[in-house]
Amino acid sequence: MIANNGLEALEAIKNQKYDVIFMDMQMPKMDGLTATKQIRQDCCQQPWIVALTANALPEDRQLCLDAGMNDFITKPIQIENIMNIFARYTSDKSDKYFEK
Repeated sequence: MIANNGLEALEAIKNQKYDVIFMDMQMPKMDGLTATKQIRQDCCQQPWIVALTANALPEDRQLCLDAGMNDFITKPIQIENIMNIFARYTSDKSDKYFEK
């Protein structure tokens, strides 16, 4: 599913469970940071949220993590980065499974 803005992303997550969300940081109506904070605050099922941004400074990464995102990749997106994201997601889910 593709959401054109943060409000559409919030609406989508109310109607369907998502395991991983790639959240663009600069969207109209509601940016990715605000949408992520809202998801973390309001949603029972918590997806793995990955920031997508052209801003590659350490401060930008920290803003995303502080908002509640799990990971961060910069544009242009490389397939290796996407593969690494899913590897980290799978590892995190596996770790939580074995903690129980």
